[in-house]
Amino acid sequence: MKEVTRLDELEALSAGEQTLLLDFYMTTCPPCRRLAVELDALEAEGKLPVLLCKVDAERLPQAAARYGVRGVPAFFLIRSGKVLAQGVGYRTRAELAAWIETALNVEPDSGAAPAKPSG
Repeated sequence: MKEVTRLDELEALSAGEQTLLLDFYMTTCPPCRRLAVELDALEAEGKLPVLLCKVDAERLPQAAARYGVRGVPAFFLIRSGKVLAQGVGYRTRAELAAWIETALNVEPDSGAAPAKPSG
């Protein structure tokens, strides 16, 4: 887990090839604290195939504005500067794992419909 405290740091991380899970939170937000427990557990279990980056939306409002965060918790999967998926609100560990797996198995901006089986 990486705590991101500067906008330039976030920009450098999000432009890279490694997939990030950006978790925008506020310390005064109970759903944010519950989500943090779920994300930390996924990471500890080795079930988080991305780099978890925590961003305090109150301390880094420029980052929250850049991603259009209007409420927390808000989370984004980012690779090479592109948003692969985004979500908002509390989710259980199982829901988060399924969301991440689904998002990572979809090509962003492909515009192509899934192939139909021939037969």
